[in-house]
Amino acid sequence: MSIFKRIEKREASLNTLTELLKQRGGSPGYTGETVNEASALSVSTVMACVSLLSDSIAGLPLHLFREQSGRKVELSNTAFLDKPNINEMRFETIHQIITSLAIHGNSYSIIDRDKQGRVTNIQNIHPSIVKVKFNGSKRSYQVNNKVVDPANMLHILWFSQPGQAEGISPLRTNKNTIGLALAMERHVAQWYGQGATPSSVLETEHDLTPEQAKMLQDSWSLSHNMNRKPAVLTGGLRWKAIQSEAGSELVAARELQVSEIARIFRVPSNMINAQGPSMTYSNVQSQGTAFLRFTLLPWINRVEQALTSLFPRGQFVKFDVGEYLRSDKLTQVKTQQTMIASGLLTPNEARFEHDLEPYEGGDKFVMALPGAPMATPFDPPPVGEDQETPEDNENAV
Repeated sequence: MSIFKRIEKREASLNTLTELLKQRGGSPGYTGETVNEASALSVSTVMACVSLLSDSIAGLPLHLFREQSGRKVELSNTAFLDKPNINEMRFETIHQIITSLAIHGNSYSIIDRDKQGRVTNIQNIHPSIVKVKFNGSKRSYQVNNKVVDPANMLHILWFSQPGQAEGISPLRTNKNTIGLALAMERHVAQWYGQGATPSSVLETEHDLTPEQAKMLQDSWSLSHNMNRKPAVLTGGLRWKAIQSEAGSELVAARELQVSEIARIFRVPSNMINAQGPSMTYSNVQSQGTAFLRFTLLPWINRVEQALTSLFPRGQFVKFDVGEYLRSDKLTQVKTQQTMIASGLLTPNEARFEHDLEPYEGGDKFVMALPGAPMATPFDPPPVGEDQETPEDNENAV
C-alpha cells in the first residue's frame, strides 16, 4: 500500500471518529479527555458556574409591559409568563433554558398555540435531539428526525456568527481548558488514591534484600502508622521526613483551572467559593451590580427578547433585576434628586426609571427651591389617558 493510500485511510478513520464523537456530543482535546455534557458537569467549577447562572436568572420575577406615549405600562394578564410550561414551575423552565445555553450554546423550545394563534405553552427539548439547517435566510428544524415548523420553534443562541445554523457551545470551544481540568482531577484522584508521595523513609547503611525491606516496611506500618506505638529504631535505622512540593503545586494548578473555567462563563471566582480578594459589605454590594452588568445581562437580554417575540408587537417582557441593583438605589435616587432640583428631570420621569406609576402634577419641572414650579413649554397629557385598556389585556398572551 502506498503512503498516500495509508494517509487517505487514516484521514477517513479520523473523520469517522470525529463524526461519532460529535453524535455523542463530545470530542477529545489535546489532553485526550473527551469533553461532553456529562464529563464537563463532573468538573465542580463547570457545575458551579452553570448552576450559578441558571439559579440567578430563573429566580427573577418576569413582567409584561406595553410602551405608550413614552411610558412603560405593566399588563396584568400574564398567565403564560407565570407558568410558561403547564407541567412545571416557571423557575424550572427558565433554569432549563439557561442551562442549555451555558452547556450547548443553544436552547430549543416547542411552541404551542391556541386557535387564535396566542402562545399557551412552551416545551423545552434537549439540544442533542435537534438538527438545524440554515440556507442563508432562515433556519429549518428537525426534532427526532421530524420536521418542526420554524414558527413553532423558540431557538435561543448563546454565541453565533453570520451564516451559522446554531450557537457555539462554550464546552466545545473551550474543550482543552475543561479537558485539562478533567485530566487534573483524574491525576489528583490517582495520586492520593495510591498514597501520593510517602511522608517519610527509613534509611540504613546496610544492604537489605527485598524480603527484608518488605518485612521492615510492614512492621513499621503496623506498629507505628496503624497502632501509633512509639518507634524503636535499631540496627542503624534512621527515620527521615520527606518534604514534597508536589501537593502544593497541584493545589496551585487546580486553582488556576478554576479561574480559567470561571473566565469562560464570566463568573467572578469568589462567587463560586474560589480564592479571591477578601469581601467587605461595600464591595459585596458593588459586586452584585457588576455581576448583573457584566455576567447576567447578556443571558437575560437573550431570554427577554426571545420571550418578547411570543407576544403581539408593542408588548415586551422584562426580568425584574432590582434585587441586584438595590445597592445602587441610594446613589441613583440622590442623583435624580439633584437633577429634579436642577430642572433637568421631572418627578414622573424619575419614577418611570423605577417602574413606578406617575402621579398628578409630577410632569412639571421644579426649581432648586422646593415647590416652586418652572414654566413648561407644553402641558403633558392628563394622568389616566395612558392607563391600561381592556384591549391590551385581551391581546396579551
